[in-house]
Amino acid sequence: MKKTILFSVLIFSIYSLNAQTTKSVMAEVNPDSLLISLEILTGEKPTKTLGTIPNRNTTIGKEVTRLHLERELEVYGLETQIENYRPTGYNVVAVQKGVKYPDSSFIICAHYDSVDDYCADDNASGTTAVLEAARILSQYKFEYTIIYALWDEEEKGLIGSYNYAKTAKENNENIVGVLNMDMIGYDGDEDYLFEVHIGTNSINDRLTNELTQVLDNSDLDIEKSIQIPGTDRSDHASFWRQNYPAIFITEGFFNDDFNPTYHSSNDRISFMSLDYHHQISQLVIATLFELAKFDSISSADNSVDIVFDIYPNPTSDFLYLQKNKNVVIADISVYSLSGRELLSFESNTNLNTVDIANLQSGVYFLVVNTTTKRFTRSFVKL
Repeated sequence: MKKTILFSVLIFSIYSLNAQTTKSVMAEVNPDSLLISLEILTGEKPTKTLGTIPNRNTTIGKEVTRLHLERELEVYGLETQIENYRPTGYNVVAVQKGVKYPDSSFIICAHYDSVDDYCADDNASGTTAVLEAARILSQYKFEYTIIYALWDEEEKGLIGSYNYAKTAKENNENIVGVLNMDMIGYDGDEDYLFEVHIGTNSINDRLTNELTQVLDNSDLDIEKSIQIPGTDRSDHASFWRQNYPAIFITEGFFNDDFNPTYHSSNDRISFMSLDYHHQISQLVIATLFELAKFDSISSADNSVDIVFDIYPNPTSDFLYLQKNKNVVIADISVYSLSGRELLSFESNTNLNTVDIANLQSGVYFLVVNTTTKRFTRSFVKL
């Protein structure tokens, strides 16, 4: 009877995995984390190692900002670089490779440059949401590649994103979707209405539909207003021009609730609607989570040509690996049912046991990557 119950729990958990994880990812978007990032980017508080960020429109301000952004993204284990596309322009781009479609990418982006001091809403608000996405989603593995992009020189005419999109098209890069956030922190009339600018190209429908579905299935208070064609005054337009799918998420641009402190030093955190900013960040990050398709570890290779198994199962402290001699292990990981990596072990020819004593009781996945195949086995920790 005990084994039957455990098996039933496992099957139910697998079927409900996507819904549970999307909600848990949304719950991971932390208002305190967003606020700390806002305070640092606007110069209200110093960075950990680079001092206080001055005006992000100045040469020194942009330099400190991009170094800060690069270090933050690298902390999350992302392949990060500063792309110097012209003498005055520097995009900060981090890549999280997909495990199934590494050459197809979704981009979550915002511009980090400004026109004056502080500029909290325009666009520290979008930049902090990208950083929060990286903090959370870097803990998971996805089928598609995710690119966290922070553009320079948006205020001078979308120059940073234009250079990136143009180069991507010239290199035949497969960008399957772009989520651009710019000014997502002001809600003067407190109606929690935000806008989604989707253009007129049907290739953008998939992004819009996914965001709508995530919103409809959530408990968020925000309400969307679809704008067709919408504005071309932000970085999504750079991708529209190259015929890449892209949508723009922003506050009340066309709904008579535009930030009156726009492009001034009065654009400060104290003028923002922090809960509104938090909820839009939750929505966009959860939408990206769905679009990129987290690796649910369901593609186990059950080849009869190579024997691989684990025992005992259920177990309490150790898992023992049973394999043929021709199976060379590259790495081993243990994942929760939500797809979060909990344990990892690097290649070791003598590795034939996995210590799971510190895991809580529950159902987990053991993933073993060999030089040619991937094996996935579920197990129960007593």
